[in-house]
Amino acid sequence: MDGITTTLEIRQIDNYQPTIVAMTANVFKEDQIKCKEAGMNAFLSKPLKKKIR
Repeated sequence: MDGITTTLEIRQIDNYQPTIVAMTANVFKEDQIKCKEAGMNAFLSKPLKKKIR
């Protein structure tokens, strides 16, 4: 099951609504829109880069 399908399933549970953050290598705007429409709260693209101060 992919993340979008999983999110759609979780969002159908009435008394359980966790924060869901997408983490994907798919960085196209369409992918971000699909995640948002599925009910994800945030979107992170991989690879993540750590800022060095």
